[in-house]
Amino acid sequence: MKAMKEHYVPQSYLANFSDNRGQIWVFDKSTRTPFKTHIKNIACENDFYNIAVDSPDEPIAPLFVETHLSSVEGTFLEIIREVVSTVDKKGVFDTSYKEALALLLWIQQLRTRESRTYQVDVTDKMIEATQDWISKAQLPEGKEVKLPDELEIPDETLSQVRMMFNQDFGREAVSVYLNEYIWTIGVNSKNMPLYTSDHPVVKDRRHKDPMIREIAFPLTPTHILVLTHQASLKNPEEFRDQIFPINTKGMNHFNSRQIFQCYRHIYCACKKFSFVRHISNKWPDWCDHDRPRVSEPIFIEQSDGMIIGTEMLFYPEDCPY
Repeated sequence: MKAMKEHYVPQSYLANFSDNRGQIWVFDKSTRTPFKTHIKNIACENDFYNIAVDSPDEPIAPLFVETHLSSVEGTFLEIIREVVSTVDKKGVFDTSYKEALALLLWIQQLRTRESRTYQVDVTDKMIEATQDWISKAQLPEGKEVKLPDELEIPDETLSQVRMMFNQDFGREAVSVYLNEYIWTIGVNSKNMPLYTSDHPVVKDRRHKDPMIREIAFPLTPTHILVLTHQASLKNPEEFRDQIFPINTKGMNHFNSRQIFQCYRHIYCACKKFSFVRHISNKWPDWCDHDRPRVSEPIFIEQSDGMIIGTEMLFYPEDCPY
């Protein structure tokens, strides 16, 4: 079968950041170079969603994922357009689209190359840490734990697809987004546009705090959907469903998250990448697409056993944005 180019960020979404010919500016943070190209050429890989092994117990059609995602992308595009149009014309957030947007956030954050790379990093580090801990464990005399020479690593594509289409996980995520977060839309009136990227749904939390305090998703170069956890706001009801202006500090905050958390490419409606260059020069390790996605595993002893955990690395600890 001929290789098929499969997008993990929809072209219909990227069109919001391109010109009328579908051209968009891209900054490759690994090579520190900008270039202009068509949206059909970015955020995609050949046969990205094809499952390597088609198990007889879990048969998956080769184009199942791409076909399913394509069927819903047009609907999501229309929702984004309606939400943005209502903000611009009436100055309000049409909350009737919240549930659909919550589902969009869930799917989009899971479907990217960056998401897959994160899952692989977690799996590799957890397996290595478990092997290391068992090998050093103080066992009673005569007891032995024998490890297999090679642990069976789940197929990374299959693991990602299972997560994307796990309805229980999806329902739980949508419920959390709707019930635990305050939804707002930021509007940018500055000369500097909002960036998006090859992993556009980004998160924010304080160092060593497990709570995700913010989820942000640029809708256009001038509009961004922002979900803020209620526990991080003093008076959350004051902010619910509000439209807010994005100042320079806010622009740097939102754009820096796209730079730090994307896999490799930042997208912009125009060739304005001075801030990306600043970030790339100050934190070069964070601009390497082979960078660690999670911390080294942490071992926590409990009365009933041992817990191994990792910490997601969202941005440098010394980042002021």
